[in-house]
Amino acid sequence: MDEWFGKGLTKRQQGLPGLAYYLIEVTSKEELLIIDHSTPEVEAPITWLNSSELEFSDPYGIVTRVRIANK
Repeated sequence: MDEWFGKGLTKRQQGLPGLAYYLIEVTSKEELLIIDHSTPEVEAPITWLNSSELEFSDPYGIVTRVRIANK
């Protein structure tokens, strides 16, 4: 079931079909670090997946991943 209601949205269960996360690519490690350092302003905890990729989620469980683009 697709749920795009906004507030009160249940968090996505791992393994279910549907959109798992958004992906944003940046060009450098410096850009990734800027994103990491700006998250306290929006209260979104960051999880580093590896040295070139991180992720965070909003209160409704929508995950955004940010990684350095392959050249």
